[in-house]
Parts: sequence; structure tokens; C-alpha cells
Amino acid sequence: MKVTHEDQEYLRSLLWLNVKYQETYNEVYDHVLTAIEEQPDTNVSKPQAFDAIINSDFGGIGTLAQLEAERAKIVSSNIRKKQWQYQLSYFKLPLLLFTVLLAGSMYYAADAISRKTILIIVLSVGFSPTIIVALRGMIRFFNRKHQKPSIKDKVIEQIGCLSMSLFNLFIFLPPLFVSDDNYMFFKQAHASLIAVTALFFFIYSLSFIRVYRDEFKMQLAS
Repeated sequence: MKVTHEDQEYLRSLLWLNVKYQETYNEVYDHVLTAIEEQPDTNVSKPQAFDAIINSDFGGIGTLAQLEAERAKIVSSNIRKKQWQYQLSYFKLPLLLFTVLLAGSMYYAADAISRKTILIIVLSVGFSPTIIVALRGMIRFFNRKHQKPSIKDKVIEQIGCLSMSLFNLFIFLPPLFVSDDNYMFFKQAHASLIAVTALFFFIYSLSFIRVYRDEFKMQLAS
């Protein structure tokens, strides 16, 4: 069956209203067009033919959301597992040497330089994942306004923003466990705690960048 431009626009509109992610939109759109072009010409209208293919191959337009949810869980699990593996790699050779050196350097710096400088360093490192996903989101917004969000983008954004949330915990949570209401973690905590905190954010951010590189090839816009 020959597909006209109007038929393509109808299919785009149908999918745009019924799918959440760009991956699903692209897959179903390409699949339906390929399938209908392979069918012989009949008296069946194109909308009916589109519906028949979607019902036959995907279980109906209403089941696309369920299929998307299942795929999103798999993608999310794979990406988070990869980041966890990258984090663990910093406690195994050869990266273990880097981890020990970094921890020792931060422990020394906690007493050798001002705590304000330490705070700026950890803040910059800890917020770097959030900044990366924010930049990617801005570029995607201006370059691809007519695209659905990506499953990978959603997961990467969650991981990136988690870094900012964790950093806020180190700022606001410690005063709840000490008698001093004016307690400031990065100013008053022992050097060992500062070193562990800095190490955590360095490893978290580095593992995030490695995952980001794998998923998007270090491009801010896929």
C-alpha cells in the first residue's frame, strides 16, 4: 500500500498522543510504515490499516503505555547497574590507587587549606552531574522541540539530580544530630569525614560521567 504525506501525518499524530518516549514513537512509527508498505492495496482506509497493524503487532494502541513502562524499567535498571559497577571499580585495582591518593589528598587538604575552599571544590564536583543534565536539557529543548523525551534522558536526569539532593543532605542533615544549632558540616567536621564526603562525590560524579559517555558518546544532544 502506498503511504501519502497525509497518512504519515495521521500516524505521527496518533502516536504523539499515545506514547510517552521518543524510542517508542520511532520504533512503532517505522514498524507500522514498513508493514503497511508491504501490504497489497485494498479498500481498507489507512487509519484502519494502521490500527490493525498496531493491534496485531503491539496488542493495540492502549497497550503501548504498558510496553513503555516495562522498557523504561529495564533501561533504568541497566543504567543504574552500570553506574554502580563503575563506582565499585574505584575500589579495585588499578583505580584503587587513584582512590587512595584522592582520599589522602582530601584528608591533608581538610587541615592544610581553608574549609571554604574545600566546600567550593566538593560543591563543584558534586553539582557537576546536575549541571551536565541541565545543559543537555537546554540544548535538547532548543534543538528538538518536536521530540518526545528519551527513556535514557529521564534516567540520566534522575541520577544527575540525585547528586544535588545528596549534597544538600550533608548541609542540612548533620545539625539535626548535634546540640549546636549553628553546626556547619564543612566547617566543623573532622578531616576524616571531610575526606570521605569529598571522596564520595568525586566517585559519584566520575561514575556518572562514564555512564553519560557510554549512553550519549559525550554529546550534549543525541
